[in-house]
Amino acid sequence: MKFILDKIKSPIHFSDLSSYKKIFEGDEEKDFYNQFLSEQLILRDRLAIERTILANESTFLGYIRTSLTMIAGGVTLLHFTVSPLFNISGAVLIAGGLVMMVFGSNRYRYMKKTIRDIRENKKPL
Repeated sequence: MKFILDKIKSPIHFSDLSSYKKIFEGDEEKDFYNQFLSEQLILRDRLAIERTILANESTFLGYIRTSLTMIAGGVTLLHFTVSPLFNISGAVLIAGGLVMMVFGSNRYRYMKKTIRDIRENKKPL
């Protein structure tokens, strides 16, 4: 891959993606990302995928831990208080915990599928 830096007249800004396209010469710029998906994965890439899988599982457990804490706090407020304000707060915590549990589960499944597609050299969604 050849870099041509004299084509760029102004400094590269992170928000200006068109300036990055000027760096690459030839047809390589079209399939820059796809070439990584089509080649065989080396050991470094396989280890990076394994670390990503472990990070995904850790994030999922964080979602579950947080949602269970919210549900436990909501049940505590409902069970041990008589004030309507605390009862409403408890119900909101329980509902929020359930929503977070569903969101975390869906995100975990989506990321697991994406990681599997990358591992099998398919394009992610």
